[in-house]
Amino acid sequence: MGYFYFDESIQERRGFIIGAFVYSVDDLDPPVAAVLTRHGLIPGHDEYHSCANAAGNPKHAALRGAMRGLLHERRFGVVVHPAERRDELGIEAVRGLRKLLDANSLTGQHVAVFDEGIFSSTPDAQQLMDDFGLRGRVDPVFQADSRVRGGLQVADLVAHCCGRMLFEHISDVKKMVKAGENSGYDPDLDLELEFELWAGLRYNWFAGEDKNRPEGEEFWPVVDVSDYGLHISDACTPELRDAAYGRFAKSYLGCIH
Repeated sequence: MGYFYFDESIQERRGFIIGAFVYSVDDLDPPVAAVLTRHGLIPGHDEYHSCANAAGNPKHAALRGAMRGLLHERRFGVVVHPAERRDELGIEAVRGLRKLLDANSLTGQHVAVFDEGIFSSTPDAQQLMDDFGLRGRVDPVFQADSRVRGGLQVADLVAHCCGRMLFEHISDVKKMVKAGENSGYDPDLDLELEFELWAGLRYNWFAGEDKNRPEGEEFWPVVDVSDYGLHISDACTPELRDAAYGRFAKSYLGCIH
């Protein structure tokens, strides 16, 4: 059994939503509570918000780093959907969940925790789970409070990071950030935000062997995400679909320093 946590990031200016499923073999709520406590916050009352600006706020930056650390040995997949059709996000979330289960051979029964507002109602959400054949495979928790179900805060982090990655990918002007300490680069080096976010998440995708791996190649540093950890809604425009595929379809695991 494992645990899925789903939250979304809405990028209105670019017209898309990124939903993220973070998967853990153990319940993420206790480790999130421990991180919050270490940073002087009260679990169940306080929570980590990715949208809070960490620039010039060392305490928030440290909390964000600790939350990122919770992704170690955990995996995630994303759903891409048009912002103008937000009311259909729940349908795509269920489609994405089924893909993650099937493509990654995740057998047995799993818990899936969805943030508030993903579905119009609990009965509608349960019907969708039934319609997509997930009864008996998933024990769902709908309209969950992210202050109580701390794993949702990690899903919020991943959704926000992937949302910014896709936003930057399709932007004409790239935002630059300092590499910072423990990055493997000069701390004062300017890096593209898209690269910095990708570097911190690249090992944690649901992914499999790249179909383009050369025959006989013993080590191939590219993995396929598209068939294992990426669901792009059919409602996406061709432009959004191409951008999402171009940004997320593969992940490079080789040296970047």
